[in-house]
Amino acid sequence: MKKRNWLLALTLATSFASAAWAQQMQVLHFGDDTIEAAQPVSPLVEQALQAYVYGYTPLYFDVSMKTYTNVAKPSENPNQMWAPVNQFFHGRRQQTAEITMGVAPNSDTLYSMAYLDLSKGPVMWHLPAWPGHYYVCPIHNQWADNISIGNRTNPGPIEVDYAVTGKDWHGTLPAGVRRIQMDSDHAMILCHIRQDFDPASLASAHKFQDGMTLTPLSAWHKGGRYTPPAGTVDPAISAWMGTTVPKQIMAMDPQTFFGRVAEVLTINPPTQEDAEAVAVLKSFGIVQGQPFDFSKLPPEKQDALRQAMVLGPPMLRRALGNLGPRVNGWPYALVVGRYQEHYLKRAAAAQFGFSGNMMEDNMQSINLRDSKGVQLNGDHRYTIHFAPGMTPPVDGFWSFTVYTAGTYDIFAPKGRNPVGNHDKTNPLHFNADGSLDIYVQPEPTGDPAKDHNWLATPKGTDFMVYFRTYGPHPAIYSFSSATGLPAFVIPALEQAKD
Repeated sequence: MKKRNWLLALTLATSFASAAWAQQMQVLHFGDDTIEAAQPVSPLVEQALQAYVYGYTPLYFDVSMKTYTNVAKPSENPNQMWAPVNQFFHGRRQQTAEITMGVAPNSDTLYSMAYLDLSKGPVMWHLPAWPGHYYVCPIHNQWADNISIGNRTNPGPIEVDYAVTGKDWHGTLPAGVRRIQMDSDHAMILCHIRQDFDPASLASAHKFQDGMTLTPLSAWHKGGRYTPPAGTVDPAISAWMGTTVPKQIMAMDPQTFFGRVAEVLTINPPTQEDAEAVAVLKSFGIVQGQPFDFSKLPPEKQDALRQAMVLGPPMLRRALGNLGPRVNGWPYALVVGRYQEHYLKRAAAAQFGFSGNMMEDNMQSINLRDSKGVQLNGDHRYTIHFAPGMTPPVDGFWSFTVYTAGTYDIFAPKGRNPVGNHDKTNPLHFNADGSLDIYVQPEPTGDPAKDHNWLATPKGTDFMVYFRTYGPHPAIYSFSSATGLPAFVIPALEQAKD
């Protein structure tokens, strides 16, 4: 990967865009999504941005897969969610502020993750029975669409055997096995497994993790216990393994970025619905399965792709706040997990955290602003107030977590994060009338009872609050055609009077 030594010159050049484009606000189009341009761009640069946005998600998956599987055996370090292809990494403890490899990881659940290569045949995935606990294990393709596996789809404490098959596989599976047909030869499983911050819950979660297995179909037919081979290590990839995926992509030049896009589209081909996006790629010489040569493009197209590499990342960050309708400042990302032609939303979500779950499994929302639209900052105090009987209706649990704005790092001093209804060591304190207040501020409240509900924030620093529900009822994510609102509305962050 090459550093962009042309960044400064290009930034200066784009600041003097043509006055003809600057006369009115420009709206950029990405499939079914639009966004206002931060600065005027030419039609050719808009097309280059379309190519960048369309290719970002499958490239993100590819970089992530190569990074996280570049090891000989599964890591035991919670800050390194690494395991060879077709093997599980199991996170054995709560995610904390020290976990820096992922983007905005949750602190509510344990993670188990595996990248699958299905090109040589199906992989058998065994899930043990786990009574009384919430889990969701979506399996994702390279476009960030997922197939949901968990309590909702497997009700009751039952063990299940799945055969995960690639896009071109045809054959016979063992009796009693459920097939998961992927539309690509690469996939990712990311399990979220409930733990209640107490030893008994943690031990139970570990038992569930230990019961999960991945076995090639060929080995499954042979019977007996399967011992996976050691993974292969590429030193060139190893040099980047301490760097997050978004930062790795930011370090690419146009040749590397779009050349990799052309490669990964062979593994997970575009659909017929993506014909217009594919045509845009082709106009820049980016064709699936064919070598891409940036140097052979006309100068104006080279310049357009360079501009897209500079303008693209901040545009995706802006788009992250517009993943869906906004209520009380909380955005509802209704398309996560099934994006179709929502190319911009898909890429924006991938930059923030590739493996988004469907609303039915894990409705979540990110808020950076208080009830008046002002950026949240640790110099102020805020409250989130639930009226009596109006806490989130869920089959699993819910929580609030604080992250530093811009870096998406968990802010959790002395274990004060997250705050939710599943923490048995720090149960929520309800008011006498049955209402509930969450105190979002840098210091304790001074009241031992209220401090159970204290969500710590970084003093003097911008931050964001992440609201998550696990096993949400439809009232949380279903919008009424009459009111334009869901039945349950997340309360706004109200700034307290200092």
